[in-house]
Amino acid sequence: MFVSKSYTGPQFLEAVIDQFDQLYSDSEHSGRVMSLTVAPVHRRPAVPPPLP
Repeated sequence: MFVSKSYTGPQFLEAVIDQFDQLYSDSEHSGRVMSLTVAPVHRRPAVPPPLP
C-alpha cells in the first residue's frame, strides 16, 4: 500500500490508524483480523555512468 499507492509516511500511518479504528468499531459485533506487513524496501542502487 505504502509503495504501490505512493503514500508518504504520515499518509500511510493515517490509513493504518483509520483501518484499525474501523475494525475496532466493527469488533463489537464480529471478529475481524487486520494484517499489517512491514518489510524493508530493497531497491537496486543507481548504476553510475560509464567512465570517459
